[in-house]
Amino acid sequence: MKWSMGKLHIQWGRPEFDVEKTVGKYLLELPRCTSQVVLMKSEYGFTGWLCDVIANSTTFYKWSAHMAKERAIVHPVEEQAINLAFPLWLGCADNDDSSFSHIPHNFAKLNKDYIPKLVDNKIAWLFCSECMEAVQEITKEQNRDKGYPVADIHKWYCKEGHLLRNERVGLPFF
Repeated sequence: MKWSMGKLHIQWGRPEFDVEKTVGKYLLELPRCTSQVVLMKSEYGFTGWLCDVIANSTTFYKWSAHMAKERAIVHPVEEQAINLAFPLWLGCADNDDSSFSHIPHNFAKLNKDYIPKLVDNKIAWLFCSECMEAVQEITKEQNRDKGYPVADIHKWYCKEGHLLRNERVGLPFF
């Protein structure tokens, strides 16, 4: 890592990586953020989610800015640029536009492991595509995966019994 003219440049056995330039590139490529952000949906390509997970951009911005500081050191440099760009994008949201912003795959990947806590803490909410409405109550099941002994299967259902989440989650090791 080295400093050059006030900018952070990172170099670990590969060409120099300018975090600020990459953050700017991500922000220029993104559509304008609106008041509602779709954090996860089945079309994003991650297994286990059969519903949309949505957050208010203002509420989610606060969490995202906090997490950008928490995750500042642990990610590879490319992910660090995404980590920094995400709250900047959310912070510039057009809150008068009530349409839904769909985040890019790399943003979804960065946050996918936090989705259950975001829902539990009411930072994000679920939309059942079968009921076509926001889910007010979630019924949760957790069962040991017989084929994979160090994982549980987490299933979430809406009040009508539609499956919202069906995900294998590895057990934490301490």
